[in-house]
Amino acid sequence: MQKIFTPKKIKISDPFFIVGNSRSGTTLLSRILKNNPAIHVLKETHFFEEYFAQISACEQLDHHHLYKMVNQMITVQRKDYYRKSEYQEYPEQADKILAEFYQANNKRFQVLIKIFFADEAKRLGKNLVGDQTPRHVFYADEILTMYPGAKIIHLVRDPRAVLYSQKKKWASGLQRGQPLFEVIRTFINYHPVTMSLLWCKAINAGRTAEKRHGTKKIRTLLFEEFVKEPKFHVSKICEFLGESFHPGMLDVTVEFSATRSQEGHRGISQEVTYQWKKGLNPAEVFLCEKIAGQLMTEMKYPLSGNRPDLFHLGLYVVWLPLHLGIAFVMNLGRMGNPIKYISKRFFQEKCR
Repeated sequence: MQKIFTPKKIKISDPFFIVGNSRSGTTLLSRILKNNPAIHVLKETHFFEEYFAQISACEQLDHHHLYKMVNQMITVQRKDYYRKSEYQEYPEQADKILAEFYQANNKRFQVLIKIFFADEAKRLGKNLVGDQTPRHVFYADEILTMYPGAKIIHLVRDPRAVLYSQKKKWASGLQRGQPLFEVIRTFINYHPVTMSLLWCKAINAGRTAEKRHGTKKIRTLLFEEFVKEPKFHVSKICEFLGESFHPGMLDVTVEFSATRSQEGHRGISQEVTYQWKKGLNPAEVFLCEKIAGQLMTEMKYPLSGNRPDLFHLGLYVVWLPLHLGIAFVMNLGRMGNPIKYISKRFFQEKCR
C-alpha cells in the first residue's frame, strides 16, 4: 500500500460549472476564464454519469479503489478526456488528495470531488475552480444539492451552428490525433434528428433549472451575443463568479475549431455563428427547424424556412434506426447508468 501523505488543511470552496450543449462554446469560455489569475477550469470531468456507482457507494470504497479513481481523474486532467484509457498513476498528488479526504468528517463522493478540485486550483496558484462538462446541464439540481454555494453558467447556441460543428467534429478530432475509436464514435453520433432533440432537451433542462434556482445560481449566456461583445459578457460572468475582469482574458488562441479555418488565430471570431448556412444541406436545416423551431423562436433564433431536398431527407430517415443502435453501443462506456443517461435526455420535459 502506498504511503499516505498528510497535508496541511486547505480551504475548499464550492466550484462553478460551465454547461450546455456540446459545441456551444463551453470550451472557449473556459479558456477565457483560465486566463484570469484567480480562476482555473478543469477539462471535462463527466463526474455525474461516469462515476454514477461511486457517487452512491463512496463511503464503502476501500483505499485501493479510491486511489485508482483519483488517479483516473488526474489522468484526464493531465492528458485529455478522450485519452482517459491511458491510465497513469500520480502517487504524490493522489496521496495528498486522499489524505485530505480521510481527514474529512464526511466521506461522501462530493467531498472527494471538492478536494480534488481545490487541489487542482492550489497546484496552479488559483483560488476559484470550475468544471467544464457540457452534459452536466442535465444535472443542475444534483450539482446545487451537493454544492449549495456553486454557480452554473449555461451556454446556449443556435442549434444549426451546433449541428454544423457536430457534423465536422470527427474530422477535427482526426486531424488532432484523437484515438481512432473516438473519431469513429463522433462520426456515428451525428444525425440531425438526434442532435436537434438533444439541443431541445439541454435548453429545456437549463431553462427549467434557472427558473427553479434563480439567476443568482444559474446564468444563461447566448453564444452569439458572447462572441459579438466578449468584453461585456466576460465582465458580467466574472462579476457573477465574484472575480475581477482582466483585459488579457480575451487574448486566446482559436483551438478545437470544427472547420480548422481559424485554428491558431488569436482573438474571438464571429465567423462561427453563420458557417452553418454553407455547411448544412437543406434537409439538415429543415429537420432541425422542424424539431426545434418553437424553442428557437422563443430563444430569438430566426427560422430560415428551408425546404428539404428529398434525397438527403430520405437518407437521414433510413439511417436513423441504425444510427441509434450503433451510437448506443459506442457510447455505453460514457453513460455510467444507461437508464438514467437516456431518461435524463429523452424522457423528462417535452421539447417545446
